[in-house]
Amino acid sequence: MATLVGQFRTRLWIKLLMEAGERDDKEIARLAEVGNPKQIYFLQQEVRKIPLQSLQQTLPILLELEFGLKFGAEPLSLMQTKVIELCQLYLKS
Repeated sequence: MATLVGQFRTRLWIKLLMEAGERDDKEIARLAEVGNPKQIYFLQQEVRKIPLQSLQQTLPILLELEFGLKFGAEPLSLMQTKVIELCQLYLKS
Protein backbone atom coordinates (compact mmCIF):
# COMPACT_ATOMS: atom_id res chain seq x y z
CA MET A 1 0.00 0.00 0.00
CA ALA A 2 2.79 2.40 0.85
CA THR A 3 4.27 2.00 -2.63
CA LEU A 4 0.92 2.57 -4.30
CA VAL A 5 0.23 5.67 -2.18
CA GLY A 6 3.72 6.95 -3.01
CA GLN A 7 3.19 6.47 -6.74
CA PHE A 8 -0.08 8.40 -6.74
CA ARG A 9 1.35 11.09 -4.46
CA THR A 10 4.22 11.65 -6.90
CA ARG A 11 1.84 11.91 -9.84
CA LEU A 12 -0.38 14.30 -7.92
CA TRP A 13 2.62 16.55 -7.23
CA ILE A 14 3.65 16.45 -10.89
CA LYS A 15 0.13 17.39 -12.01
CA LEU A 16 -0.16 20.18 -9.41
CA LEU A 17 3.16 21.66 -10.47
CA MET A 18 2.26 21.41 -14.17
CA GLU A 19 -1.00 23.25 -13.54
CA ALA A 20 0.84 25.85 -11.46
CA GLY A 21 3.01 26.54 -14.51
CA GLU A 22 6.31 25.18 -13.19
CA ARG A 23 8.61 24.41 -16.13
CA ASP A 24 11.96 23.57 -14.50
CA ASP A 25 12.33 19.78 -14.41
CA LYS A 26 14.93 19.96 -11.65
CA GLU A 27 12.61 22.01 -9.45
CA ILE A 28 9.67 19.71 -10.19
CA ALA A 29 11.84 16.69 -9.33
CA ARG A 30 12.94 18.31 -6.08
CA LEU A 31 9.41 19.24 -5.00
CA ALA A 32 7.91 15.89 -6.03
CA GLU A 33 10.83 14.00 -4.47
CA VAL A 34 11.77 12.31 -7.74
CA GLY A 35 15.44 11.33 -7.71
CA ASN A 36 16.05 11.60 -11.44
CA PRO A 37 14.90 14.87 -13.08
CA LYS A 38 14.95 13.11 -16.46
CA GLN A 39 11.96 11.05 -15.27
CA ILE A 40 9.83 14.18 -15.04
CA TYR A 41 9.12 14.24 -18.78
CA PHE A 42 7.67 10.71 -18.68
CA LEU A 43 5.65 11.41 -15.53
CA GLN A 44 4.24 14.54 -17.14
CA GLN A 45 3.17 12.50 -20.16
CA GLU A 46 1.45 10.01 -17.83
CA VAL A 47 -0.60 12.63 -16.00
CA ARG A 48 -1.22 15.06 -18.85
CA LYS A 49 -4.72 13.76 -19.62
CA ILE A 50 -5.72 12.84 -16.07
CA PRO A 51 -7.87 15.46 -14.35
CA LEU A 52 -6.28 16.93 -11.24
CA GLN A 53 -9.47 16.26 -9.33
CA SER A 54 -9.21 12.50 -9.99
CA LEU A 55 -5.68 12.39 -8.61
CA GLN A 56 -6.72 14.45 -5.60
CA GLN A 57 -9.59 12.08 -4.86
CA THR A 58 -7.43 8.97 -5.25
CA LEU A 59 -5.23 9.48 -2.21
CA PRO A 60 -8.03 9.48 0.39
CA ILE A 61 -9.43 6.27 -1.12
CA LEU A 62 -6.03 4.58 -0.96
CA LEU A 63 -5.47 5.80 2.60
CA GLU A 64 -8.91 4.49 3.64
CA LEU A 65 -7.96 1.14 2.12
CA GLU A 66 -4.64 1.08 3.96
CA PHE A 67 -6.30 2.05 7.24
CA GLY A 68 -9.02 -0.58 6.83
CA LEU A 69 -6.52 -3.33 6.04
CA LYS A 70 -4.39 -2.42 9.05
CA PHE A 71 -7.32 -2.31 11.43
CA GLY A 72 -9.03 -5.57 10.58
CA ALA A 73 -11.57 -4.90 7.85
CA GLU A 74 -12.44 -7.89 5.68
CA PRO A 75 -9.68 -7.58 3.04
CA LEU A 76 -11.45 -8.90 -0.06
CA SER A 77 -14.61 -6.88 0.46
CA LEU A 78 -12.69 -3.70 1.28
CA MET A 79 -10.38 -4.07 -1.72
CA GLN A 80 -13.30 -4.68 -4.08
CA THR A 81 -15.11 -1.61 -2.77
CA LYS A 82 -12.08 0.64 -3.10
CA VAL A 83 -11.21 -0.64 -6.57
CA ILE A 84 -14.74 0.16 -7.72
CA GLU A 85 -14.44 3.67 -6.22
CA LEU A 86 -11.14 4.19 -8.04
CA CYS A 87 -12.55 2.91 -11.33
CA GLN A 88 -15.46 5.31 -11.05
CA LEU A 89 -13.04 8.22 -10.57
CA TYR A 90 -11.10 7.41 -13.69
CA LEU A 91 -14.03 6.44 -15.90
CA LYS A 92 -15.17 10.06 -15.61
CA SER A 93 -11.82 11.17 -17.04
